[in-house]
Amino acid sequence: MSHDWRQTLLTPDSSIEHAIKVIDQEALRIALVVSEQQNLLGTITDGDVRRGLINQLPLSAPVTEIMNTTPTTVELGTSRAQVLQLMEKKKLLSVPVVDQSRLVGLETLQELIARPRFDNPVFLMAGGFGTRLRPLTDDCPKPLLRVGDRPILETILLSFVDAGFHNFYISTHYMPEMIKAYFGDGSKWGVSISYVYEDALLVQVVR
Repeated sequence: MSHDWRQTLLTPDSSIEHAIKVIDQEALRIALVVSEQQNLLGTITDGDVRRGLINQLPLSAPVTEIMNTTPTTVELGTSRAQVLQLMEKKKLLSVPVVDQSRLVGLETLQELIARPRFDNPVFLMAGGFGTRLRPLTDDCPKPLLRVGDRPILETILLSFVDAGFHNFYISTHYMPEMIKAYFGDGSKWGVSISYVYEDALLVQVVR
């Protein structure tokens, strides 16, 4: 059964009682305390709650009184094998995923073990000029234009990574150096990326 980690989010002024309800209802055995900017401030587990009650803190007290302010985390793109190794070493059931300090996910031992892994290669086409998006693409290839907080192509890549794929090929033509500089060999996301340069565009736009 899959659970949505976003349902475990708490604000610093949330009460201990609220944290207990979240931990119980979401069955992830953890609650995540974040700032308005979604930066991870701390984590709360059953053990943190018990210690708070032993110290006679009231259920109305804020979660900042009991949260772990230095939790173990992993950076976005850490490979499945590395996350599993870390969780085994530290005897953890879950690990928050951050992009620098911003919370972007939660890895759980149950889902990591059950997650499929596909060796099929994925071919991503990123060679177009993006003429219809000019002047935005005059100095930046379309795949690197940002939608939200990341480039379009990174969002596509991460959707495949989440589905269990790890072997990628990216075709380039327009400003290939910028694309290669951003994605590199894929190790940032725990995957392998190779590049295919198109001397001429493989797809012609029909007007």
